[in-house]
Amino acid sequence: MHLCFLYTQLGSTVIERTASYRELFVRQFDTTKFMQIRQASNQGMALGNGGFKPEVKRLAGHRVVPLKREPKPKQINNK
Repeated sequence: MHLCFLYTQLGSTVIERTASYRELFVRQFDTTKFMQIRQASNQGMALGNGGFKPEVKRLAGHRVVPLKREPKPKQINNK
Protein backbone atom coordinates (compact mmCIF):
# COMPACT_ATOMS: atom_id res chain seq x y z
CA MET A 1 0.00 0.00 0.00
CA HIS A 2 1.45 3.35 -1.00
CA LEU A 3 1.64 6.18 1.56
CA CYS A 4 -0.04 8.64 -0.84
CA PHE A 5 -3.03 6.30 -0.94
CA LEU A 6 -3.26 6.34 2.86
CA TYR A 7 -3.03 10.14 2.92
CA THR A 8 -5.81 10.53 0.34
CA GLN A 9 -8.04 8.33 2.50
CA LEU A 10 -7.97 11.01 5.23
CA GLY A 11 -10.43 13.19 3.30
CA SER A 12 -11.73 14.19 -0.10
CA THR A 13 -10.18 17.69 -0.11
CA VAL A 14 -6.80 19.08 0.89
CA ILE A 15 -8.44 20.94 3.78
CA GLU A 16 -10.15 17.75 5.07
CA ARG A 17 -6.96 15.71 4.71
CA THR A 18 -4.89 18.34 6.49
CA ALA A 19 -7.37 18.54 9.37
CA SER A 20 -7.55 14.74 9.66
CA TYR A 21 -3.75 14.45 9.56
CA ARG A 22 -3.33 17.06 12.30
CA GLU A 23 -5.95 15.29 14.41
CA LEU A 24 -3.67 12.25 14.50
CA PHE A 25 -1.19 14.23 16.62
CA VAL A 26 -3.58 16.05 18.99
CA ARG A 27 -3.75 13.29 21.58
CA GLN A 28 -1.29 13.31 24.48
CA PHE A 29 1.59 10.91 23.86
CA ASP A 30 2.66 8.56 26.66
CA THR A 31 5.90 10.05 28.04
CA THR A 32 7.24 6.65 29.13
CA LYS A 33 6.76 5.19 25.65
CA PHE A 34 8.34 8.28 24.10
CA MET A 35 11.44 7.90 26.30
CA GLN A 36 11.70 4.19 25.41
CA ILE A 37 11.50 5.03 21.71
CA ARG A 38 14.09 7.79 22.09
CA GLN A 39 16.53 5.59 24.01
CA ALA A 40 16.19 2.68 21.57
CA SER A 41 16.61 5.01 18.61
CA ASN A 42 19.65 6.79 20.07
CA GLN A 43 21.33 3.47 20.85
CA GLY A 44 20.37 1.83 17.56
CA MET A 45 18.49 -0.90 19.41
CA ALA A 46 15.22 -2.66 18.66
CA LEU A 47 12.09 -1.84 20.61
CA GLY A 48 9.49 -4.55 20.95
CA ASN A 49 8.48 -7.73 22.74
CA GLY A 50 10.61 -10.79 23.40
CA GLY A 51 9.69 -12.46 20.11
CA PHE A 52 10.35 -9.41 17.97
CA LYS A 53 13.91 -8.65 19.08
CA PRO A 54 15.39 -12.07 18.17
CA GLU A 55 13.77 -11.83 14.74
CA VAL A 56 15.27 -8.37 14.18
CA LYS A 57 18.65 -9.67 15.36
CA ARG A 58 18.45 -12.54 12.87
CA LEU A 59 17.47 -10.27 9.99
CA ALA A 60 19.85 -7.41 10.83
CA GLY A 61 22.81 -9.60 11.68
CA HIS A 62 23.83 -7.64 14.77
CA ARG A 63 22.76 -7.24 18.38
CA VAL A 64 19.57 -5.32 19.04
CA VAL A 65 19.75 -4.99 22.83
CA PRO A 66 22.44 -3.12 24.77
CA LEU A 67 25.26 -5.07 26.39
CA LYS A 68 25.23 -5.34 30.16
CA ARG A 69 27.51 -2.82 31.79
CA GLU A 70 30.50 -4.12 33.67
CA PRO A 71 30.83 -3.12 37.31
CA LYS A 72 32.99 -0.09 38.01
CA PRO A 73 36.52 -0.97 39.13
CA LYS A 74 37.17 -0.51 42.84
CA GLN A 75 39.23 2.54 43.71
CA ILE A 76 42.31 2.23 45.86
CA ASN A 77 42.58 4.79 48.65
CA ASN A 78 46.08 6.26 48.91
CA LYS A 79 45.79 8.03 52.24
